[in-house]
Amino acid sequence: MNPITDLARLLLLQPLFNLFIFLAVLWPFTHNVAFAVIGLSILVRLLLYPLQRQTIKSQQAMHKLAPELANLREEHKGDQTKLAQETMALYRRHGINPASGCLPALAQLPILIILFYLFRNIFRHDLLYAPLLARFPTAEALQSALDTTFFGINLVQPDPWILPIITGALQFFQSRQMLPPKQELKTHEGVDFQQQLSRQMMYIFPLMTIFIARTLPAALPLSWSVTTIFMIAQQWWLSRSAKLVEATTPKVEVTVRQKSPKR
Repeated sequence: MNPITDLARLLLLQPLFNLFIFLAVLWPFTHNVAFAVIGLSILVRLLLYPLQRQTIKSQQAMHKLAPELANLREEHKGDQTKLAQETMALYRRHGINPASGCLPALAQLPILIILFYLFRNIFRHDLLYAPLLARFPTAEALQSALDTTFFGINLVQPDPWILPIITGALQFFQSRQMLPPKQELKTHEGVDFQQQLSRQMMYIFPLMTIFIARTLPAALPLSWSVTTIFMIAQQWWLSRSAKLVEATTPKVEVTVRQKSPKR
């Protein structure tokens, strides 16, 4: 077998799967899978919070520079080399690394892929550790012990409408939340192409989410929804904290005097 796959199974898949089953068993009477999906999704987001926090902070810093970037594009229109140089110089002056927002997102991918696999294979009893394996020695025993319904929705089967629509609506709200205000862009003639694309994707991505979620076991859009709610709350909290810091930080105006030419 592939050593990378074996390592991912040993370090990520198996621990997360056992935690998932443990959370389901904790739910009294029915051992509800929905409780485990919600609980595991929240725990994973808490684990990834430092990485996601860095991504959000990087996006907020980039949004604050939107007016200056628009001015640079207008000033160096037609000279892409000079524009690139001045843009990087602007980032350096403000201590911003454009790649800092991408790297944390890439670091999260392995765990998110594992969760995707886990929620599609929630009866893999062969992944259980000894204490849980003794309780559920076969896939049939595990399947009969777990309640996979959530408000009448079977989480191991695709849900055609309810959870996918909720997931898409939450994605739309999150995408809208992360965009800078429109009035901030209207005051500048050079509207960033990236901002235009982001506003288009704000409508396209939720629709794609709905169509994709309709084809997946309902546990996945449920986890997706919980994750999005967590990220919306996280974005709101970080934005609020940044505004409080900005409001309490005294602004210092610096006046630069030009020397008069010597006679």
